[in-house]
Amino acid sequence: PGFRTHGILRMKVELPDAGYRRGRQTDQFFERLLSDAGALPGVRAAARVSRFPLHDGHLTSDVLTEGSQYAEGDQPPTAEYRTASERYFEAMGIPVIAGRTFAPTDVADSAAQLVAVVNRTASLKFFGTPNAVGKRLRIGRATSPLFTVVGVVGDIRQISLREPSVPEVYISSRQGLSTAGSIVIAYDGAPAPVLAGVRRIVASLDKTIPVADVQLIEDVMA
Repeated sequence: PGFRTHGILRMKVELPDAGYRRGRQTDQFFERLLSDAGALPGVRAAARVSRFPLHDGHLTSDVLTEGSQYAEGDQPPTAEYRTASERYFEAMGIPVIAGRTFAPTDVADSAAQLVAVVNRTASLKFFGTPNAVGKRLRIGRATSPLFTVVGVVGDIRQISLREPSVPEVYISSRQGLSTAGSIVIAYDGAPAPVLAGVRRIVASLDKTIPVADVQLIEDVMA
């Protein structure tokens, strides 16, 4: 499938609209959660993603490469769209083919560069090369801001194990401003102590936020 098939826990930690503004307040919650979870014994990496492979469904968006021209009525190419944190690819074991993945400095700031990571299929389809680092694209509309591709990662089975890989575009969760999604914990050893530790961390941050829909990667695969 293009990602690790053991030693991964996924779960839902969703912030309510009440009390959590999109932007810095949400980022601070998840920064603390992922930092503390990443320090738990046995945890190799902690991350989040808007839609977990094979589980959270899929979302496509039009992709317009810089300088491309489309006549009225033409349908631009599309890609699977995700937001992901900086350690998502490491946690899932998705290889980096070129460039880099997301960094803590990839923030939603007017002075910051908007960045994207694409999979190999998207790099080939949209730019005609397996290394699209430095290329730019828009997501959704011709008036949307330009995102600079900073990395290319391996293809995965995102929608179904029966379906081939499709073009994918990832945006930094710090720039995508998503309050929902899956928490991804890559671990060694037994999952129960890791899950208990994550629950304690979430409760210490906000005891009203549940940890729900917990699954081992093996269950997702099954």
